[in-house]
Amino acid sequence: MAISTFIFSFFWNAVLPQFEVVTLRCLGSQSRYYSLVRLWGSIGFILTVIVLGWLFDVFSIAILPWVLFLLLLTVLVACFTVPNIENNQPHDEHLPLKSILTDRNIIAFFIAIFLLQISHGAYYGFYSLFMEMHGYSKKTIGLLWAVGVTAEIILFFRCHDLLQRFSLRRCFLVSACAAVVRWILIGFFPENWVVAILVQALHAMTFGLVHAVSIEAIRRYFGRRHQGQGQAFYSAFGMGAGTALGTFCAGLFWGQSPVAIFIFAAAMSFLSWLIAYVAWKKVPDKVCA
Repeated sequence: MAISTFIFSFFWNAVLPQFEVVTLRCLGSQSRYYSLVRLWGSIGFILTVIVLGWLFDVFSIAILPWVLFLLLLTVLVACFTVPNIENNQPHDEHLPLKSILTDRNIIAFFIAIFLLQISHGAYYGFYSLFMEMHGYSKKTIGLLWAVGVTAEIILFFRCHDLLQRFSLRRCFLVSACAAVVRWILIGFFPENWVVAILVQALHAMTFGLVHAVSIEAIRRYFGRRHQGQGQAFYSAFGMGAGTALGTFCAGLFWGQSPVAIFIFAAAMSFLSWLIAYVAWKKVPDKVCA
């Protein structure tokens, strides 16, 4: 399982950041509407968790590999329909990649994203197990996941307005605060179904808004020349390494106290907020050269 997961992740995480770049190039001057494209991934997710939650209750989780195979085959076919968008921007004036990566604001941004994704790694890896331990069926857990992604979809519809009205930094700080509240409520009030629904709705902020902020920040910081590298750093260091480390650390806590997983997640979210508040001070108003 470890080997197969490693091989899959090696190629999957390599293509994701490049696809973000293709998306932004397709949008061109309309890049602020990125969230309206991204919401279709959320729609696919919500349909999947609802249907698979029901299938696993009726049949067995043993059908999962076949379902994944069919979905990945569909992704492969869809990739051949994506247009080849050339980057026609001149490259004679641009900041060197090294100077971008050594900028204090960029470093603070990536550390904040890394810490926030550590908290989400704990959530992704153990939320379903935690709720099942408190008496929720697989179908109900699937519906709770669907609540979170539905809220995310709603936010994506209006995200371009939020990012125009408020600064990227402010949106991130509010989202990190929401993450602290979310993990604490999950850990201490899992049997309260009203709280369970409300905290899932916060997924719109803790993931949806943060992801939109990150894509836009990288677009501005890295410019047209280094978009691929910027998205790769975000995917690898934040989404990849952060999520993996969070899941691993949560696994160490699980045998001692499942509640400790979400206390740990809340602590990582608070550190993320603190780093962003103290060190992430400046975001370009437009795309760098």
